[in-house]
Amino acid sequence: ANVRDGEAVEDLDAGEARFREATGAGEARFHVVPREVLRGLFHAPDVPEAVMDADDAAQSRVPVRAASEVTTPGFVREYAAQISCPIFLCFGAVLDVSPDPWEEPARYRASSDITLLVLEGSAHCHNMASKRHDLFDRIDSWARERAAPSPT
Repeated sequence: ANVRDGEAVEDLDAGEARFREATGAGEARFHVVPREVLRGLFHAPDVPEAVMDADDAAQSRVPVRAASEVTTPGFVREYAAQISCPIFLCFGAVLDVSPDPWEEPARYRASSDITLLVLEGSAHCHNMASKRHDLFDRIDSWARERAAPSPT
């Protein structure tokens, strides 16, 4: 592991090797990750099979290095710290990519406006979760609040 800003970051080449092995990418530069490998991360148990099948049918190729980078623990940390606009973070309460969603807002040190939603009943693919309407309503109100003129 490398260290950035005092925190461990997995070696990117090791992260890519792990990604290639887990997804069967071999030496390909682009790869279609088998969706059945991701179903447990992507969907909560209450998501209907038909919805998961539709999601599986829409799969596409990903650039292997980029996909491995964003799944390498600690990789995006330094980039998150540079974002200065308002941030809306949503993580699934059932399962998602962060081991601790409540720690994530601290990564966005340049932003003074950070909102965290841990969406009940959702895994990573919030748009297919049974509670997706809660997320959509929350994003709508969040965006409207930020678009409203400031009182003078």
